[in-house]
Formats: sequence, C-alpha cells, structure tokens
Amino acid sequence: MPDHKYAHFKAGYSNFGRVVVANNSYDERDFRGDGMAGRLAEWDGGRWRIIERAPFIEVNGRGDFSGHHIRHGLGPGLGHPAGLHGRGRPVGAVTVCPKGSHCFDHMWQTEWPRIREVEHERFLMDCHGIFYELSPWAYGNRIWAPRPISTHLWVLGDFCAWRGLLVLGADNASPHGGANHLAGEPQSGLWFGKTDDLWGFGKPAGQGGPWWRAAVRAGEPSDPYLMSGFEHKTLHLRHDADSSVRFRVEVDFMGDGEWAGYTELDVAPGAYVPHVFPTGYSAHWGAAQRRPRLSGERVFHLYLSHERLWVMLEYHPLSEEDRRQFYDEGYLIVRNALDGETVSRLIEAGDRLMASDETRDRQINDEIYDSFRNVVTHEDAFIPLITHSTILPLVMQLFGSNLNLSTSHLIYSKTERPGTSPDKRAPGWHRDNGRTTLDLGHKQSRAWGSSAPTTLATRAGRNPA
Repeated sequence: MPDHKYAHFKAGYSNFGRVVVANNSYDERDFRGDGMAGRLAEWDGGRWRIIERAPFIEVNGRGDFSGHHIRHGLGPGLGHPAGLHGRGRPVGAVTVCPKGSHCFDHMWQTEWPRIREVEHERFLMDCHGIFYELSPWAYGNRIWAPRPISTHLWVLGDFCAWRGLLVLGADNASPHGGANHLAGEPQSGLWFGKTDDLWGFGKPAGQGGPWWRAAVRAGEPSDPYLMSGFEHKTLHLRHDADSSVRFRVEVDFMGDGEWAGYTELDVAPGAYVPHVFPTGYSAHWGAAQRRPRLSGERVFHLYLSHERLWVMLEYHPLSEEDRRQFYDEGYLIVRNALDGETVSRLIEAGDRLMASDETRDRQINDEIYDSFRNVVTHEDAFIPLITHSTILPLVMQLFGSNLNLSTSHLIYSKTERPGTSPDKRAPGWHRDNGRTTLDLGHKQSRAWGSSAPTTLATRAGRNPA
C-alpha cells in the first residue's frame, strides 16, 4: 500500500475455500490519482492474493447456493462499480451503478453500505444513498441488472430482516457532546417497517459514469452503466483531443449482454455535448465507445445524471409582527396566498371529486360535511399546494426544514341550518392531527399548520375548506 495509507477493512466473506476482504481506503489523494490504497483481496489459507487495487466497500453472497459472491466498490467521481467473483475467478464484466450522493466519497463515509438478504432469495443493496434490489443469481456469467428502489439521506450502519420486519440501523446526526450545534437530539436508532416501505422513500436519482478523466483507445468500450429504473437520463460528453471525436452509444435493453447501437455523437475539440434521453426511456445498461478516428490515447469524460425535481421557492421573510402573532396566538394568516386561476383550478378539481362515486378515503357526515382524506392521491391539482412557493418558505421559517406531510384533507362543509347562531360552527374549534403529537414526543404540540386555504368559495350550498 502507499506509504500514507493504512488498511481500512469494511467487509469480509468466506466461501469456496477462501476468505475475501474489502478495504475501502480512499481520500483526496486517491481522487487525484496519487495512489490507490483500497484493495479487494483473498486468502486461501496459505497466501494472500490481491484481486483488485481499488477501494471496495462490501462483499457478500449466498454460499454454494448461488456459486459466486457479489462485491461493490467506490470509483473516483464515478458511480460505484459492482462485480461478481466465483470459485476463485472473476465472473462477468464489472458494472457501474449511479451514486445517490457524493457525501460518501471518503473511506470514513463509506463504512456502512451493505448487501443483505432481507427476503427469501433476494438481496437488498444500500450504497451511496440508493437502495437497490439485487438478484443473488448470475446467469451467463453476468449479474442481472440491479433495480433501484429509492434514494435516501440516512447513514445506515446495517439492516436485516427480523420476525417479518425490515430493521434499519440508523447512525445519523448526534449532538456529539455539544460539538454539533445543529443536532438538538440524537437521530440514531432502529427503524422497523416492511421491505415494501422502501419504495415510498425518495425517488431514485443519482449520477456517475464509466469514464472519469479516463485514457480511452479507439474502439475500446466502456464498462456497462446502469440506466434501468431512473426516469430522467442525461449523457455528458467531453474530451481533450485536438480534433473532433465520434462516440457510439450502445444499450443492452434486455440485460443479457447483447448490445445494440443507440446513437452516435460528434464532439468537437474543447466542446461539451449533452444528450437527453427521452423521459422514461428504459434499458438495463448503457455504454459508450470511441470510434476509430484517432490513434493513441486521449482523456475522456462520460457522465450520466438522473435528475431530481427541485422546487424553487420565493423567499418571503417573516416580519417580527408575524412571528409574535404565531408564537402568541398559535396561528398565522397569509392573505392572497392563492391567485384566482389557482383557486378556480382547485374548485374544479374538488367539485369533480365530490361528484364522483369514489369511496376510498371518503369521510361523510350527512349533516355537516363530505370529505376526502389523502386528497393528493386522488387529484393531482392539489399536489402543488405541498410546496407552494408562498406558503412553504413561511412554514420553514417557523418550523425548520424537517417537514413531513401527515395528511391532506379536502372538506366540503354543508350550509348551516337556518337560525344557527353565527358564533356556532360544527364540529367546532378543536385540536386535530394527534399523529403529529405522537411524532413530536411531547404531550402537547404548540401548533400545526395547513398549506391549504381556509375557504375557497361557497358553491351549491357547500363550503369547500
């Protein structure tokens, strides 16, 4: 190993008469190319053999049941490479999967990614902030493409199946004896749920690629890069050659190693060429090849990004009067938050839902109201209210950024009976949403907010609120 390095072992697996260990040593010097300290190595009981000189994070398998083990590592600036190794020999090609975050690009930040069997004959892989579903089998000496499940921000020390539950061990933020002033309470602990809950985490999104400052010869294909399971895909190309270079992009849409030409892209000297794949375009693997137009080696960059949806918010600072109103009275009124066009669109969507025969999530009191819980799952028109550019910044200034949508309730209240006192409302003022109280861990929560307008209009004897 380089003089400035030390072994930082993170995983080990024993089978086929060997012990295989993964050393994830990696920092800025490895990124610059000053020396690669990570290792994947095996011991046969008599001697050590280095399989690959690169940082590796995890190695696991199912013993003789599948006849191989699966490993994944860390690539500088790239996605994380994954590969097979069976009965003392490499099996199939190395494949590259996207990274959900570059926050893990250090040996101290890659201590936790794991491959575990959490369901019968199914592997779950967590790496760089993305959960993948991974088959334990290899047919034709190749991995069937991992399937991305979700993106997350947790630091997970490990996870397992226990009594029919999925258990995640979180090693998240801690006050650290007062050294971390942004963490009021420890965020580490055990999370219990179902494997299916993972599909409700963040939408799969990441970035990476098979080439990063790589010297590539003409006609030499890249390693396969995972595309399947990501909605949006963008290819980024650049090179340092002194003349134009043509790249051939190929895809393996069946996942069986059969490659088909997708397109060819010409990149002028010093130019940068992006290519946006059609939304939802699906192929298991993508790869690029430099066409034989130049001799010798040149440096190339091929990078793919799977974009997240970012919401740009308008900043509306809270006045001291508004803050005092909220802290003293427990509520804040935001006037003219919705424009007329938005109000009309919401009324139309609400009327359409109320006139339907839908019974799922419907709550009715014949004399008082008709309503739908979880209305954002019934009508897309209400979804933008969650991140409304006027309301959300105010909520964040009052509550912080750790926000969750606990419910979305569309209520059409019926006209009060004639003679009802104007100061009497049914069901009357009450404190709602007990789930929030339990989540906060306090007997009483100070306040809770709604991003929907209190009243939109009065139509046909009903008050949609």
